[in-house]
Amino acid sequence: MVEADRLKEDVVTPYETVLTTMNTALGEALRAFGYRTRRPRFGSGFTIQPPRS
Repeated sequence: MVEADRLKEDVVTPYETVLTTMNTALGEALRAFGYRTRRPRFGSGFTIQPPRS
């Protein structure tokens, strides 16, 4: 979005909102099953580690 100079378009805010919501929901579901998640320093999403045994 930055490279394309599209940050002020109407589609950017809903996209970022949906992306954040989906990442949060997936992270919560994985934590409920015992997985450990960690947010990266840069970018979006998270790193998933297996449950502790």
